[in-house]
Amino acid sequence: DPRPIIFKDAGTAHSTSIYSSGYPAEDAFDEIRNTYWASAARTTYPQSIWFEFNDPVRVVKFAFRSTHNTNEMVANGPSKYEIFFSDGPDCSQMSTWVTLFTDNSGVGFTASNEMKEGVSDNAEAHKCYGFKVNKTPEGNGYDIMVTITDIKFWEI
Repeated sequence: DPRPIIFKDAGTAHSTSIYSSGYPAEDAFDEIRNTYWASAARTTYPQSIWFEFNDPVRVVKFAFRSTHNTNEMVANGPSKYEIFFSDGPDCSQMSTWVTLFTDNSGVGFTASNEMKEGVSDNAEAHKCYGFKVNKTPEGNGYDIMVTITDIKFWEI
């Protein structure tokens, strides 16, 4: 059975950008509901966040939320995204990313406790896993940006 991964001391979180030092990538992996990663404001797509593990893991399930702030969550929660892995020497290089799961539904978050999740038939352990966000709903008076929190991965 899949078991949850504990991120503390398991590796390092990274992202393509941050809004400010108060919204770093590691906040999306810290299991604290009211902390989150926010990409740079007035950004372009894609925006990505990933975790580089100290030792390779085989991720077979994922889940995540947007921010706890309802208006911001509706505007900035991912509505089109991919889950990827990488074993490249530098996990920030998109050319090394292999897609495990894609959601092109365009459906954003509608409730602050909503969690999006999915499974993959991943057969091997890899050193990096992440989210490539291709679109958010935008609007509600917020700048174009991405917010993600409460990322969970399960491994076999």
